[in-house]
Amino acid sequence: MLKRNHFLTLIVLLWAGSLAAQSPESDSLAAFRPLAAIAGLYQRSAVQLTLHLRREATPVTNASDTLETDIEMYYGLPNEYVRTEGLEEIVNDSVVLLVNIPARRMLRYHNTPAIRNGLNRGPVSWLADSSLATLAKRYRATNIAGDTGVSKTELTSRDVIAGTQLPKERITLLYRTATGLPVQCTETRVSMVPVDSLVYTQLQKQAAYSGRLLTGSGRKGRIFLIVKESSTVCSFRGIDLRVKRPPVSETDRLVLTAGGIYKPAKGFEEYVFTQEN
Repeated sequence: MLKRNHFLTLIVLLWAGSLAAQSPESDSLAAFRPLAAIAGLYQRSAVQLTLHLRREATPVTNASDTLETDIEMYYGLPNEYVRTEGLEEIVNDSVVLLVNIPARRMLRYHNTPAIRNGLNRGPVSWLADSSLATLAKRYRATNIAGDTGVSKTELTSRDVIAGTQLPKERITLLYRTATGLPVQCTETRVSMVPVDSLVYTQLQKQAAYSGRLLTGSGRKGRIFLIVKESSTVCSFRGIDLRVKRPPVSETDRLVLTAGGIYKPAKGFEEYVFTQEN
């Protein structure tokens, strides 16, 4: 299952980038100013998104490098709802309910001050902690107007991988020029992965790895590294800004009995329910 904070951060960051891209400035403080405005709007408004996420990497080094899933998400403080891969997370100001549909299980626990603070900060906590000047120091912004109704903005990290000219992070967003609504976004992170000498030699013969292979000396001898790119592609298949409430609430999954005890609602009677204090 995707971690909620990870894909919410990506979604809102790139949503914010769609508005920033409408500015005619490029690589200037003004290009980042709309990020603050959209962050505030997100905390006041409700939005429901239907998304398709695809994760890919070159090279693939572990199971989490590849992923493809659909996500339904509602975000409107204090309520939140996420559904992906048969798992639901339902949040209000006092309770968090996790529903595992394939396993027929439910887990309910109190929404503590620590959890609420995390939600109230929203999935753009990095924005709350960073001034616009700081963001401009971290990224270069490039805006490209399209002639098909879809434009593009790119944020490129100013930090590069040591020994290369490759930026550590790139964010690319396609958005509708007329409305600013996002169509597709891609976040690419770059890291270095150790490989053995045989693999290193084989990759040297492939043009795709030109400039992506590094070698040096370590305490145990020669070390060989490959520059790895991990990308998450998010396609926006539905955006509803008029929604007033989450599609699913706690009362759709649980009912409170006369004795003050919660039990699964109608249609979920076979689920195993656990309450954590």
